[in-house]
Amino acid sequence: MTNNISKEESKQKIYYNKVAQQYDKHYANAAALEYRYSVFDLVLKDLDLKGKRVLDAMCGGGEATRYFIERGADVIGLDISEECCKLYKKRYPDGKIVCSSILQTEFMDSYFDVVLTDSLHHLHPNLQQGMTEICRILKPDGYFCCWEPSANSLINILRNIWYKLDRKYFENNEKAIDIKELTKSGRKRFNVADTIFGGNLAYLFVNCSLIFRIPIKYVNVYASILFKIERMLNCFQPSFLFGLFV
Repeated sequence: MTNNISKEESKQKIYYNKVAQQYDKHYANAAALEYRYSVFDLVLKDLDLKGKRVLDAMCGGGEATRYFIERGADVIGLDISEECCKLYKKRYPDGKIVCSSILQTEFMDSYFDVVLTDSLHHLHPNLQQGMTEICRILKPDGYFCCWEPSANSLINILRNIWYKLDRKYFENNEKAIDIKELTKSGRKRFNVADTIFGGNLAYLFVNCSLIFRIPIKYVNVYASILFKIERMLNCFQPSFLFGLFV
């Protein structure tokens, strides 16, 4: 059961309960997972995850969870949406899923070795409260990994316009993450191990196929081509200025 939640989270829960099935089709398809896991590899491939207790926070249907299971981690999912939690349990019958807000969980202090999320941008204006809770449940020598739309990119100007125009797939409180601000505010709680900017065509048209209303059958046709193009463009684009994710 979900605990007491904020007004903004209540809107997010209603939204994700409504779109859970459609969201899962796009973000859990083979091409989107390949893209996601390639991003995780950029920062996590050298981290020994065997036996580690991992929280897949704001996990949706568990698109990220398999990456950690395959590397021997003990994963717990957490999401505020009951419908997303049902999808998670269907995908991982033996897995554990907690239907809860990330702002106030029932986990013990220093419980997790790793906390992962790609949904901090859903927490505004309660981002710092969420970070405080993540810090509480993370072990002092643990790892926090977030993969988010980057507010530091010039492309974020276009993203903000898109957020305002597309009322079907975005809530008013969604806001890209300013990694400079996030790391500055967390300076006393975290040591920043790595910061990577990236993403262009494959990020948009494979990973974000839902918001562009692109049928999955088409994504599967062009995904491998866009992966190659994105890798080439990443070598030349000023990633801080034009990278879509951080």
